[in-house]
Amino acid sequence: MTIDIGQMTEEQVLQRLLDADALPERTVLLERLGIPVKIRGLTGKQVFGIRERCTERKERRGQTVERLDEELFNVSLIAASTVSPAWGDGKLLAKFSASSAEEVVKRILLAGELSALGDVVLDLSGFNTELEDVKKLIASGALAGMLHAIWVRHHLRPGQFWLLPGGEQLFLMASMELELEAERGQNGGKGG
Repeated sequence: MTIDIGQMTEEQVLQRLLDADALPERTVLLERLGIPVKIRGLTGKQVFGIRERCTERKERRGQTVERLDEELFNVSLIAASTVSPAWGDGKLLAKFSASSAEEVVKRILLAGELSALGDVVLDLSGFNTELEDVKKLIASGALAGMLHAIWVRHHLRPGQFWLLPGGEQLFLMASMELELEAERGQNGGKGG
């Protein structure tokens, strides 16, 4: 059912939101092992919870420094999103002397397989979008537009931005907005 999104009624939007509980799935063949791995997309809450668990915080000179353990993050995404096989099965835990599904994933899969499955998880979870989708989002003036401005003007990649503490993210967004407003004022409101 294709509907022009500009013509959707509030009721149609609400119905789509009510129907949004089905997460996308994909089966990937791990050729080396000759097994299918069924992956399900993760919700924002799940991804951010995993990110939080995989982020190490240290105090340095009165500042909190955060570092994302990317290996643990990727392995945790795969373990959380896998429908089948059951990485945490008792037989696998015993065979690989592992204490968790994450440990089994780390011990069975090669680095490239981890990377490929991690990309599938992110794709299904809505993170890896097509270039044209990103261009449209940037042009819309939404959050992506602001992140684009921060990248172009201050060379801070969106990935680096999202790793910053929330207060710093808000500060950068507010600062960029002030910079853009000042520029619009200098140009007579014609944009920057």
